[in-house]
Amino acid sequence: MRVITERESRDSSAAVMNAERRRLTAEELVERHRGLPHVDSAQMRDEADEFFGAEDRIGDDRACSRSFRSEL
Repeated sequence: MRVITERESRDSSAAVMNAERRRLTAEELVERHRGLPHVDSAQMRDEADEFFGAEDRIGDDRACSRSFRSEL
């Protein structure tokens, strides 16, 4: 990690804030998230059910996740 001086921080703070305020395009978002690992929603649901229990779950969201994948 690079250490910066107080002067560098003051001088570059406006540029940092402007970069944070700018809205990203769809292409930029896709590129930013391209390297994220795949999430197996079925496995995650099974693990949550095992830990928390599935007795009070409302609906079957497995069908929703399958239809969402088909739209991609």
